[in-house]
Amino acid sequence: MKTLFVSLFSLLLLNLSFAQNTEGTIHYKEMMKLDINLDGLKDLPEAMKAQIPTEQSSEYLLTFHPEASLYANVPKDENEDIDYKSEDEDIQIQIQVENPDRAYFYDIKKRASTESQEFFGKKFLVGNTKPRKWKIGSETKEILGYTCKKATATFEEGDLVEAWFSSSIPVEVGPSSFHGLPGAILSVRTKNGDYEIVATKVAFKKVDRTVVVAPRKGKKVMAVQFKEIVEAKQKEM
Repeated sequence: MKTLFVSLFSLLLLNLSFAQNTEGTIHYKEMMKLDINLDGLKDLPEAMKAQIPTEQSSEYLLTFHPEASLYANVPKDENEDIDYKSEDEDIQIQIQVENPDRAYFYDIKKRASTESQEFFGKKFLVGNTKPRKWKIGSETKEILGYTCKKATATFEEGDLVEAWFSSSIPVEVGPSSFHGLPGAILSVRTKNGDYEIVATKVAFKKVDRTVVVAPRKGKKVMAVQFKEIVEAKQKEM
């Protein structure tokens, strides 16, 4: 009877632990390498070349609940714009580093998402209900003390996505559009490492479901439409 009591007590603690791990926040750092061609800037002074950024990073916060999650950028305190002039002021470089407001809402029950995107001063609400198809492997590694499993998927463009998720956080959430695995995604890597998202902190706490809601401001478009808008603007530029 004593053994049975201990087993039942252990099972109760395990279930309680899992229940507590379904609500809270996860801090992420997004890093993107910038593809800047310096071939046409050979005559620039080395001091000026050193000012040109090679990557951009942003901080994001994921608030998650058993029914939904919201991923939003954390505003930066300082402006990262670069303004450089040579001593004789014959050469001047201005680089504007944008960090527009962005939020990604995922409804776990409906398997549907809404993303708020700011593009050239205009706000869009991008809807997408197409789930990502993951392939879970056997490889594991530790992130922030959590044992994570590796999963892979492929973008429509053919790029491979590598994600690491932990079933110790039993909610199918993750950064940005990366979700749908049996546990929270703590790391994502795409484009051969040129784009990476890594969790920096996990905190479990009670989350008010009414706070985790989809963004409402912006023109409603589907993901395919938004992609066409972006490509058209790129051709125009």
